[in-house]
Order: sequence, then structure tokens, then C-alpha cells
Amino acid sequence: MDLNALDIQNEAIMTLMHDKLHLAPLSTTSPSQMLDVCTGRGIWAIDIADQYPDLTVKGVDWAPVQTSWVPPNLHFETDDMRRPWECGSSYDYIHTRATIYMGCWEDFKKDVVEQAFDNLRPGGWFESQEIGRLVMCDDGTLPADAPLATWARYLNTAASSQHRPRDVAGQMLEWYKEVGFVDVQQHVFKMPIGTWAADPRLRTTGAFWLASLDARLEGLSLRIFNETFGWEPAHVAVCCASSVITVGMDENTKSRRSEFAWLRQTEPQEPYYSRLHRVLCGLWAQANAG
Repeated sequence: MDLNALDIQNEAIMTLMHDKLHLAPLSTTSPSQMLDVCTGRGIWAIDIADQYPDLTVKGVDWAPVQTSWVPPNLHFETDDMRRPWECGSSYDYIHTRATIYMGCWEDFKKDVVEQAFDNLRPGGWFESQEIGRLVMCDDGTLPADAPLATWARYLNTAASSQHRPRDVAGQMLEWYKEVGFVDVQQHVFKMPIGTWAADPRLRTTGAFWLASLDARLEGLSLRIFNETFGWEPAHVAVCCASSVITVGMDENTKSRRSEFAWLRQTEPQEPYYSRLHRVLCGLWAQANAG
């Protein structure tokens, strides 16, 4: 995959989010330790470390593709986050971005949500900025047999057959609540693909996202389409090129659904018997005071 595509993707998401790096209320919780899971090029980690110079940021990815020029409060590690994390409840904030649609996980709930819960300090925040659906259309103007819609169906089918689903981010809230997170909140963004949007900010977002697709579509598809469908590289290249070209020429409405959620680790609670002892002592003191 062209690493520049990750840079373009970052610009698209930042434009979509009005240049906000996070939605969880970090300014009120003053985090000291932060973890960026599957940090990729490390752009988000660098930006958040610059914004919060008093905290310590760690970015982890299985590919050592990050720059060596980083803020002093940031360091990168190479590790497979699909394995058990050896963190020991040491983080105030854990972050993921665009990892599901990239096919990083067999089971996002088990691999990430449960481990984030176990490795957050009580009261800490977990924020997921994930792509909910590869392609969607609100008004029916994107035909089911359009090249981009066809590509998305093929990718979802191939990913599911390899046990790395790409379209499950819509289940995140349910998973978070099942694991035990509280204060679960969600914001759904629509990410335009192309320059059809009337709003200037969304038009810029769509231009960035289309450029990102142009740079990465073949890389996302080549191996998985070959392994699943037996397609030769030339077949994959034609499928991907026609998808990008038709989006660039077509003014029909098409977008991606982006699911951004943030939630809080439960606060430590007083053990039941300690609580009961305190209540009984209070009642005894009240009775004897009379």
C-alpha cells in the first residue's frame, strides 16, 4: 500500500472532524498516558503529542513505517496488537482509527475492546474512530451494479471468508456496553467520496477521500481478491481503476458511514462488605446517639 494514502486519509478525517483529534473530553480528565493502537504512519500520535506536551503517548503498529522525527513525549513500538497486551492497566486514553475497514482484526470486540477495558485505568477513556460501511448512498442514486458498489461487495465477501470482516463497526456500541464500559457515546459522520457535496468542507473531505481510495484501492484488494476469487492482478487492477474513475466522473451521492464512539472505563467501587459495614456502623451510631 502507498503510505502516502495514509497521510491523505488523515487529512480527510481531520477535515471531516473540524480538525479535532478526539471527541472524548480529555481536556477535563487531564490524561497522563495515551495509547494509539495500530498507529500506522503515526500522524495522529504525533499531532496528539504536540497538542498535549505534558502527557506520554505510545503508538504501536506491526509495521515499522513511522517517522523518526517525533515529539519528546511520544515513542513508537512495533508489536502485534492482536496478541494479549502486556500493559497492565496503565492508560488514561486508548485510541483506534480506521482499523476495522483495513481488515486488522478477526474479532474487534475480543482483540481490542476487551483488551482496552483491561488496560485502562479506572475512569479512563477509549475512543474508536472507525469506518462503519465501505460505501453507502442515502437517495438511491448509486446503482447496485455500479463499479464502486460492486467492489465493496466483493471486498466484504472476501474479508468475511477470511474472518476479517470490514463492515462491523456499527456493532461497536453494543460491544462496549457488553464489556462493561459506561458513558458510551457515539457520533456518526458521513464521509463523502468525491466532490459532489455542496458544503465546501465536505467537498474538500470528499476530494481527500477519493484521492486516498485512488492510492490504496488496489493495495486493499490485490491479495485478498486473488486468494478468495482467484483473480489475476490485471483483473483486480481493472476493477479498482473503474471504481475510482466512475466515482470521479459521477455526481451521484455516495459516501461512507463513519462511526466514532468514546466511552469511559468504570470507576472503582467500594467492595460490598465494606460498604455494608460502613452503613451498619452509621445506623448503630445513629441509634446510640438517641
